[in-house]
Amino acid sequence: MSCYLIAVGGTGAKIAEATLHLAAAGILPSPCELSVLFVDTDEGNGSLGRAIRVAQRYLDCYGLFNGTISLFNANVNLVLRVPWSPIGKDTKTLRSIFAPTQVEEDVMRCLFTDTDPSVLGQPDPPPGEIELDLTEGFRARAAIGSAVWAHTLNWAQSRPFEQLAREMRDKRQNHNVKVMLTGSIFGGTGASGVPTIARLLHEEIGKDTGGKNFEIGLLPALPYFTYGDVGRPGEITADPSAFLANTKQALDYYEKRDYLKFFKAIYLIGDECSAQMRKPAVGRGDQTNEPHYTELMAALGIAHFYHAAPGEAGGDGGKPTGHLYLSSRENKFKLTWNDLPMDEGLHIAFEKKLRQLARFAVALRYCFEPTITSVYKDGAAHRAPWYIDFLKRKNKFDEDQNRNLESVKLYCESFLEWLMDITKPNTQGFETRLFDRTVFCREKDDRRLRLASADEFRLAGLENLFVDRQEERASLDDIWAKACDTKPPHPPLDGVARALQAIYSSC
Repeated sequence: MSCYLIAVGGTGAKIAEATLHLAAAGILPSPCELSVLFVDTDEGNGSLGRAIRVAQRYLDCYGLFNGTISLFNANVNLVLRVPWSPIGKDTKTLRSIFAPTQVEEDVMRCLFTDTDPSVLGQPDPPPGEIELDLTEGFRARAAIGSAVWAHTLNWAQSRPFEQLAREMRDKRQNHNVKVMLTGSIFGGTGASGVPTIARLLHEEIGKDTGGKNFEIGLLPALPYFTYGDVGRPGEITADPSAFLANTKQALDYYEKRDYLKFFKAIYLIGDECSAQMRKPAVGRGDQTNEPHYTELMAALGIAHFYHAAPGEAGGDGGKPTGHLYLSSRENKFKLTWNDLPMDEGLHIAFEKKLRQLARFAVALRYCFEPTITSVYKDGAAHRAPWYIDFLKRKNKFDEDQNRNLESVKLYCESFLEWLMDITKPNTQGFETRLFDRTVFCREKDDRRLRLASADEFRLAGLENLFVDRQEERASLDDIWAKACDTKPPHPPLDGVARALQAIYSSC
């Protein structure tokens, strides 16, 4: 199966980040080829940069295990190593993008605000919408984004979309092609970009297939976070108080323009318990909103879309009407394992794979990787029988393999950092009963979280990693003993992958 994920804007990037963690856990279909495209005008967005870093760390680990375990099993491909942007280096404002004649200028000033020192009474007034620097995003102004997208995006001239269209047409001849678009519906970049790209996909590919081997899914994120003053007095910035009104207008637009008719499935995700983001910012690297559990819920919806049989997610035999999926939890101020949105059968398997990856990440970072590194440098392999079995006998473990180990450890750190944020929602009175983050992280002086050091880690803590899943308790001693008894796969893996396969299987 060929799966595509087009993540638009900062919220889209955060949802893609969560989806990549599910891919690492083996929760996507198998076999699965997942192509990810990040789309954003704000190339320096901190949340986007973190998602791309997670993707790169995933790619550094892909292929180590040759399919013997589900870890890093999905073939992930970054369509571009940087986000695609409709904004050029020399066209950063509406005026420079459209280069209007005088008549067009007058029309533009009827639709958008302009900088006018005589009206504002300031010698150096902040720019209006027409002169706004759009490389920091559309500031939750979907109208600005819609004008830019309509002017700059087309399949024939916009790389990589022309390449994607050709690739999708070729693949749907023999494979099912599923495309998921995701982004916020209440902001600017996602709210304007997602429907534009979706319409082009439908017109370029969907219409001439009659729905055969080609499905488009939509995951619009409803408001689920807020933030304080960004510290730009007088400037145009995104206003959280307008998020609900923006959402209503966007949903109305989707309905009136018949967008709902060509999506095979729509997954609506949001949260009325708005989380307070720690560091409000307009854009660039300062806009690094921490991960949130809502993005895990969204990623599970994406996994559901990819798993659904052709036509199943979209209703009756590929007709142009689809299913609408809504997620809810039993208790407004509590999230438990039973609240994760999944079909009954898939739900249990997905839960266990996510927990297995979490246990592996903790065990590797705080126990097995330090042991491997110590033995490799100093000897004394007798204290770790599994080291002798998997890294010494009939195997090659050298500096190249040590770099592979470092790649897996770095990914595990990214995953644990993501877990510690999604289990600490910044909403007063809310409780996330999934993982006990105190097992692997500590609070900083400013009450933010950080990963615990090796010295701070409590060996007995791993048994309490999963909340309300006492039947899955396992200590590091249990995992260590199981790893010593695990048989190498056949044919055996090379290098450090042989040991990591045994450790993961023991988790």
